[in-house]
Amino acid sequence: MERRQMHRFRSGDRRRQQRGMTLIETLVAVSIFTVIFLTALSLYETANRAYLQTDAASVQQQNTRFAMDRMTQTLRDAGASFNPLGKNSLADEQIEGAWESAIFVRGDFDDSRETALETVTFPMVRTGNDEIVGFVLRKPGANTINITIKADLTPATGRDAIFTTDASITGEETATIAVAATTLAQQTNPPYELTRVSFNAAGNPVYEVIADNVFRLSFKYYAETGTTEIITAASNSGSADAQRIHRRAIRRIEPSLTAMTSRPDRTYTDPVTYTPAEGAATKSYRKLTLTQMIVSHNLGMKGKAHYDVPALTLNAPAYITACNGHCRRYLVQWPASTSAGVTTYKINISAAASGSVPAYDESFTVIGLEYEFEEPVADLTAGVFRTWTFKVAPVAAGETGTFTSTVTRASANPAASTPTAPTTVTASQSPDGNALSVNWDHVTLNTAAIADTSCTSAGTVTGLSAPPSPWNQQARDLGNYKVYRVRSTGTNSGADAAGPDIASLSLGELTNTPVAAACASCLDPLSFIDNLAAPCSDYFYRVKACDICDVTSDFSTAMTTAASFAAASGVTPAKPSSAPYATGTVLNDGTNYSFQLTWPPVTRDSAGEKAAVAKYVLERWRKMPADPDFIYEPTADVTVWESTTTGTLTAPSLVSGQLPEYRYYVRGVYDCGVGDGGPRNGPPSDPYTLACTPPSGSTISIGLPASGSTISRPYTTALPLRLVTAGTGWTSGTITVWNSGGAQVHTATIAAAPTSNQYNFSALDVSGLPDGTYRITGSGTIGSCVGIATETTFELETIPCGLTIVDPVLTGAGINLARQMTFRIQNSCPSAITFNTLTPVWSGVLSSVRFINFRQGTAPVFYNNATGVASGATITLSQAVTLTAATSELLPSVSPTLTFEFSDNFTHDGTHNNGIPGKFTSILVGITSPSPSSEQLVDSTPIP
Repeated sequence: MERRQMHRFRSGDRRRQQRGMTLIETLVAVSIFTVIFLTALSLYETANRAYLQTDAASVQQQNTRFAMDRMTQTLRDAGASFNPLGKNSLADEQIEGAWESAIFVRGDFDDSRETALETVTFPMVRTGNDEIVGFVLRKPGANTINITIKADLTPATGRDAIFTTDASITGEETATIAVAATTLAQQTNPPYELTRVSFNAAGNPVYEVIADNVFRLSFKYYAETGTTEIITAASNSGSADAQRIHRRAIRRIEPSLTAMTSRPDRTYTDPVTYTPAEGAATKSYRKLTLTQMIVSHNLGMKGKAHYDVPALTLNAPAYITACNGHCRRYLVQWPASTSAGVTTYKINISAAASGSVPAYDESFTVIGLEYEFEEPVADLTAGVFRTWTFKVAPVAAGETGTFTSTVTRASANPAASTPTAPTTVTASQSPDGNALSVNWDHVTLNTAAIADTSCTSAGTVTGLSAPPSPWNQQARDLGNYKVYRVRSTGTNSGADAAGPDIASLSLGELTNTPVAAACASCLDPLSFIDNLAAPCSDYFYRVKACDICDVTSDFSTAMTTAASFAAASGVTPAKPSSAPYATGTVLNDGTNYSFQLTWPPVTRDSAGEKAAVAKYVLERWRKMPADPDFIYEPTADVTVWESTTTGTLTAPSLVSGQLPEYRYYVRGVYDCGVGDGGPRNGPPSDPYTLACTPPSGSTISIGLPASGSTISRPYTTALPLRLVTAGTGWTSGTITVWNSGGAQVHTATIAAAPTSNQYNFSALDVSGLPDGTYRITGSGTIGSCVGIATETTFELETIPCGLTIVDPVLTGAGINLARQMTFRIQNSCPSAITFNTLTPVWSGVLSSVRFINFRQGTAPVFYNNATGVASGATITLSQAVTLTAATSELLPSVSPTLTFEFSDNFTHDGTHNNGIPGKFTSILVGITSPSPSSEQLVDSTPIP
């Protein structure tokens, strides 16, 4: 038993020795591990953030410095060998464009010749399209700001752009580059890509991104001292020709590039204040700015090509001779240089500036011993005559020897250089169809030889001293010919007329092109196709020769026989393509319609071939409203020669008191002879209807003044004028006043729709017009139609001025029961009248009821019923009533209303209700100014 107990004890001890960790022990262990893990994680996060910041800064610096190095390398060499020969006519620029945030430069960046671009004018070219390089800001995707570069970008023609002045450059092309910004103010949405732009052989832009994450980019441009900024405003930045003067002055360039990290630093806020202001989105990005002043030592420099061979001693020609002749052309000649091996010469030509034409200084390479110089187009265009200076030097092995002395000649166009008249002018039907081919012998000579006095020599002259033959009389400046024709009337009379000048005449698709400039060696007869000649019409032709200054020769000898060509049998002019139409306003003056018709030219025959017509015939047809069938009938024809418009036509607007309607048709006509069946008329055009009557119900009349009215002065000085319209569509109104002698004294027009069917014009001042009868006319327009109002008249008279009763009215309970009379007093004088008494006189009233009361307007009664006013009693206005605010003065514009109230009934016919007649006989007024008097007030009808 004891053994069993011992066994149990030992088994329990083993179980106690094998038990795990308690819960408390586990929690303690986890807590310790968590602290250790979080500490390690924090250390890792700190280290990782430091790594990312260091990495971003490293990439940022590398990116920024690489971009700055690329720009610096290019800008430092800007302008290198852009003009190796120093030619003033080269249009290329060292800096092709300069903005605040973009730049384009040109330079020999590959150190090689561009032989494909070299020409006779520019025999050495060192910069190609790929060496026009720009630095701009762009964004992936859309770029909304365009830069235009204007430069010589076409390799197919070589270097062909010519510079004359900043405002006169020919031969350049344009290329458009889309960018994100050209100014700092536009850089509000970073980051950007710094992009290098060049151009391919076709002149199209090629893009290369050299840095991303760009925050800001700017350029400053300085003069030689490095303190004076050249590009300071939008007006002198860019690539336009007008800014060349500013780009030309640049000698130093200061780029400033700010880059930003590719990712934000959440613990960082950029402390820098930028302009324009930085947005919140980029404040947590670290930034690096690099700025460098670059001295571009090539800017402002141009030169010549250098050769490895040593310089040669080359002797100048012994003399130089310059002759001017022809149309401002010069022949310069010299003898050969005595130096061996010289076959090439350099001629230098210069002239001072004149007016708007800049100075000229150019050199040309010549193989031979003469050079023909033609003044620039700018001189001819501006009409400038200058003195030109010439000198020549030998050239060998790339070296230029000594120049000759200079020789000068002034601009001139000698009379002797006028071309001779063409000869042997003939005309016949062209093989091309409906046209005449005009031919003549080519002009090869001028009218006379250029005199010896047109030459000047310098040096030891042993040879030429005058213009050589045949140059002295050759028509080397022949420009073109002018062809003239006249329609035959049986002879060539009129063939010397100056027109029509077919060389400049164009009619629809039948277009004659002037002959091209003739070359000096052309000996074959020239021809001109007259597409504007009509079949069956006889024409005579003459020709003039013109030099390039448009100095013309005499006329050629007139043709002795007129020329014409035949139209195929049965062929007539085609139908005009549309109806004729009226030009301007169709005027109906009450007697005639006046108008002009124009129509498209007929340029085809009935077979569809090109052909002009000899003339047009307009047929006028008319229909009358009284005609029960209302049928159009022909009334008149109008013939128009070699034109597609008529002069002013008229048609009666009234026929037998009726308003007719007209239609016009136009036909093309070939003037073929009787043997050919007479003139061939083409089909008529669609009709043009001339119906210049306003729409139904649309009328216009004179509203003011009333017809037959009498206008009295001095009371009336301003006469209202009015037109009254009915209906719709009126677009203007005109009113005119005529005196009795038929002279116009006033007219006015309102170009607008009427207001409330009225045109109210400014009043006519009649104060200075003489008495007499005046006539008023009025009209209005509806579209192109003019409606005429019925005339009215008015009489203008001058009457003595004074006071007048106006509008007397008796009122009461009925006929013969009037209890009051109301009237107005009017001043018909131009100045005020002062009066202070009124004396009414009446008769036929019982003495017991003969009293009346008096008042002005709505003022109280001034005399009561007890006393009243007896017939013949004087009313003193100074005691009773004031006609104006302060005095009894009556102005011309004042017309007070006065009332007499009766104690008894007055009558209209003098019959009192008690059988006794009662009526007013007069009203007297006492006037104190302008002169004391007593006058009876008078009205147009007797006072009742």
